[in-house]
Amino acid sequence: MTVLGETDYVVLSSNRAYGALWQTKERFPFMSDFYSRLFSGNLGFELVAQFTSRPTIPFPWNNICLYVPGFRYGIVSRMLEECDAGGISIIDDYADETFTVYDHPKVLIFKKVK
Repeated sequence: MTVLGETDYVVLSSNRAYGALWQTKERFPFMSDFYSRLFSGNLGFELVAQFTSRPTIPFPWNNICLYVPGFRYGIVSRMLEECDAGGISIIDDYADETFTVYDHPKVLIFKKVK
């Protein structure tokens, strides 16, 4: 049995790996395929929790997501772009990794369902 078969949870503590690999998938096909299958649910895991702290201007009566134009990792993380905080939040998941990885990383937790 593989290690992944014995695993109950997969925790990604930042976008460091999947963000960089998604942009160079021809150089790292195995890991790119792993992350693509993980995010799509084809590995038998589903996203059960996500934590992030984006730059936000709080307004209790409004919830607006602002996206930086031109930045995308691809379909892998598009479904995870949500603003939960009240106010105006900047989706900066695609900014320079020194900002998103070290200042306020997005933590994703996947649970085995199959």
